[in-house]
Amino acid sequence: MPEIGVNYVYLESDIPNAYAMGFNKKNSIILLTKGLLNKMSPKGIENLIYHELGHLKEKHLLVLYIVNIFSTAVMISILTPIIPYLEQFKLNFLFIGLTGGFLTMFFVILVPGLVQKYLEYRADSYATKILGPELYKETLLELNEITNNGLEKSSYNYPSLKQRLDNISRR
Repeated sequence: MPEIGVNYVYLESDIPNAYAMGFNKKNSIILLTKGLLNKMSPKGIENLIYHELGHLKEKHLLVLYIVNIFSTAVMISILTPIIPYLEQFKLNFLFIGLTGGFLTMFFVILVPGLVQKYLEYRADSYATKILGPELYKETLLELNEITNNGLEKSSYNYPSLKQRLDNISRR
C-alpha cells in the first residue's frame, strides 16, 4: 500500500470495494474489503487508493455532510408552511404525503446524489493527475471486471464506467 499519510482498515467482506472516511487528516481512513484485496492486482489496489485519497484530500465527505444538512434544512423549511396550507383545503392525507415525499426525494436524495456523482468525477480526476489517464482507465476496467461489470451501471449518484472513462478522456 502506498505511504500516503492515511490509515488503512480492512473489512471482512467478499464484495470488492474501497471507501474513504473522515473529515481531516487526523481521523481519515481508507477502508479496503477482503474481496478487493483477494481479486484485484496489487498495482490496481494501489491505483484505486489514489481515487479514495482524492475524496479525502478534496474533503468530499465534509462537502456531502454539509450538502445533506443544507438540503434537509431547505426541505423542512419548505414543508413546514406547506403542510398547514394544504390542510386548510381539506386535501386528503395521501396528497399531502405525496407532496412531502416528492420534496423529500428531491432535497434529501436527489440533490446530495447529484453532488456525490460530481465528487466521484473529481476523485477520478485526482487519481488521473497522479497516475495518468491510461493507467487509471486500466484500473477502472480491472475493477469493473472483478465486480462482474458493476461499474457499468449508472445511477443518480454514481457515474457509469463509460461516463467515467469519457470524463477522463476529456481531461
